[in-house]
Amino acid sequence: MMMRAINTRYAGSGGGDLLTISEVAKQLHVHRNTVRTWANQGLLPTYRVGPRGDRRFKKRDVELFVRRCREVGSRRKNAKGDATTVR
Repeated sequence: MMMRAINTRYAGSGGGDLLTISEVAKQLHVHRNTVRTWANQGLLPTYRVGPRGDRRFKKRDVELFVRRCREVGSRRKNAKGDATTVR
């Protein structure tokens, strides 16, 4: 599992490059529990903040996750001969 503790305070939706589970879920059009599952599986790095250990995600990590998912999807489609390019 890829969890790291961060000693900084989370500044909210407009503060910095850390995203909440809800923000990531909204951005990726999935349920919050899906984001939790991906984090638990180590697919999406998560950082724990505050005394409750709330999860936060770096914007860059989310962008890389999306890119990897698109590449895997592209390879699967190409392997089946269904598509040749991905936009």
